[in-house]
Amino acid sequence: MVKQAFGAAGGNIGIGAKIVARAALPAAFAYAAAKRLDDDAGRFAQPRAVALGPRKSPRVAPSIEALLRDRARTTDSTRLEPGEDRS
Repeated sequence: MVKQAFGAAGGNIGIGAKIVARAALPAAFAYAAAKRLDDDAGRFAQPRAVALGPRKSPRVAPSIEALLRDRARTTDSTRLEPGEDRS
């Protein structure tokens, strides 16, 4: 998947998985604000220049927000309330 997306083979997927798991603990990643995950190096790094460019940067946040809204709608519509039975 990494090779398809970026044209280069990825490293160990376990590195990224461990970082994402640790990122679930907000205090552990307070220093990582506005940085990108470099999973091959196992650390956070400065964003790539292209990501900060005036043409790309304004499009990223709205795209992420749209994905989150869609995900929230899907999750809300499939969630059962306590005592609710849809069988």
